Amino acid sequence: MPRLSELFIELDESEPTCSYYFVNHDTRRLFWLEQISTEMLDMGMVVSNSHIDTALERLYWVHVEFFPMHICAQVPPQVVDDLIGVMSHGAADRLTSRSSTFPYTAEKTSQLLQLLFLRRGQTLDGHTLCFVARLWGAIDNQRFMTYYGQEHAQLDRLQIMTPQEEVDHQWVKNIANPALWGIPGHHLSELHDLFANEQVFVDQWQTFMGACISEWHTAVVWVGAVVDRCEP
Repeated sequence: MPRLSELFIELDESEPTCSYYFVNHDTRRLFWLEQISTEMLDMGMVVSNSHIDTALERLYWVHVEFFPMHICAQVPPQVVDDLIGVMSHGAADRLTSRSSTFPYTAEKTSQLLQLLFLRRGQTLDGHTLCFVARLWGAIDNQRFMTYYGQEHAQLDRLQIMTPQEEVDHQWVKNIANPALWGIPGHHLSELHDLFANEQVFVDQWQTFMGACISEWHTAVVWVGAVVDRCEP
């Protein structure tokens, strides 16, 4: 058993069984006494052992976020400095790329960095460790989704990593798009980019919906004006 480890147990009220996992604070991983499949952990598609390690590290930070108070002394303050480096790089990537894979906008990252700088160089307490763990969990989740450190990593938000499904009723699209002045094709292209690899970035979705609402508002005003002119 690792030196810095703990056991989490969840009792099942309906059956005389329980679920469990061990936490290794040295390696920042969860582990079990028997073999566990990625399907049981609902990890999705994995491509290597290091890819699995990223997923297990994310689960570790989720555990720390939920139970931060009693393990402050077991997590070194260096995790704050490391997180500041990662967040700073992410902010720069967002500022210099239109298709960054970093999960937070540059503005939100700047706000989070201000909080992290306030705790830099200080002893970790449970409150600080809670939000630091939440941020590390988000970073590891995005790293897992973008195949960070793998042979074929996703370096661009629009880079397609998985096979795309065939469009049903292609003939309908071919007829409707020219008939409606290419508007359906334009929106379909934007939605295709928004849902690349089935990952939707909140800020990108909000920008798209804002543009759609503005377009719909303009169309309603224009149609209303035409109807008013046509009335006797």
